[in-house]
Amino acid sequence: MPKATRKRKTTTYMHATKSKKLPLEVLSADEVRALIQSCSNRAPTGIRNRAIMASSSRHTELPRKSSVAVPTLTAW
Repeated sequence: MPKATRKRKTTTYMHATKSKKLPLEVLSADEVRALIQSCSNRAPTGIRNRAIMASSSRHTELPRKSSVAVPTLTAW
């Protein structure tokens, strides 16, 4: 009997280089909370993603008077 073969999907990833700067996107606190809540509570990857987003959102908080754009984790 011939073996069934699967076609593999190929994905092309684009990496940022020093010459190409990615645009900044500022998320509101509600959007960050929604992203964190959308992560799985059971899967190890969901717990990891939740921790990464929570810690990075805390480290990028700025004083209210500041008007500097902060890079966010939108390309997951």
